[in-house]
Amino acid sequence: MPGEGRVAVDDTSLTWMTADAARLQVICRLRAHGFSEIMLRDGNPAYPVLRRVAADQWPQVFADWNHLVAWRHADLWWQIGLRANRGDDADTSLKYLHE
Repeated sequence: MPGEGRVAVDDTSLTWMTADAARLQVICRLRAHGFSEIMLRDGNPAYPVLRRVAADQWPQVFADWNHLVAWRHADLWWQIGLRANRGDDADTSLKYLHE
């Protein structure tokens, strides 16, 4: 099926859809604004970080935040998304997961 793939983690194989790739990009954008992994679990963006974001970008931050709702309740996908955005290998991981 177009837009679908698999991600193998330990002894589990997960379906990876186009929407999952989009959520991965959302995590990248939010992390670039300074939101921590722990903050991303919360229902709303932390104001101390949000106030440092240009006001004209707030609608995108809130839209992105809402886009992660599905992953906040799907722990394996959440963990893959966070792991793919850690450290120097994040850009390589993102490229790989989009292929």
